[in-house]
Amino acid sequence: MKAAAELWRAIGLAACTWSRLEQHVEVVLIHLNQRKHSEKLYDQDHPIGFKRKIKLLKRWFNQHPALAEHRDILRTITTDMLSLSVTRNTFLHSILDSYDRATSTATFRAVRPTSDGRDIDQFCRGSTGNTLAICQNLDRTITLTAHSGFDSSQSYC
Repeated sequence: MKAAAELWRAIGLAACTWSRLEQHVEVVLIHLNQRKHSEKLYDQDHPIGFKRKIKLLKRWFNQHPALAEHRDILRTITTDMLSLSVTRNTFLHSILDSYDRATSTATFRAVRPTSDGRDIDQFCRGSTGNTLAICQNLDRTITLTAHSGFDSSQSYC
């Protein structure tokens, strides 16, 4: 799909930028999640998945007195990060079905289990600009912004 070179670059940049974001979260957790800082908040099972990392990070900022002044900004940042993680997962864990260079519209295909355990075929559509949105604002210590245009209202995205 030579015509989709712009899309491939955007997805590659998003993947690398997301890795950087996750490393920031990881470093903060490694520093905070220690018994010496709080026996009560310490979690000996260091989380692997992104959602669990965010949950532990929020726990520390919500409950540790030394972090209280940063609680509100962390809530804003983590809300944005969790929202963008859904978009990121769509781009990186789905199959590119088609790409329209004229409109910069990509269609991603994914199979996800339903609540009753059946697999269903699903589609997500979005523009290249949305992939690039994941890469913005990382220089402001993990602050991310999402751009409109990607239909994140779909339950599978």
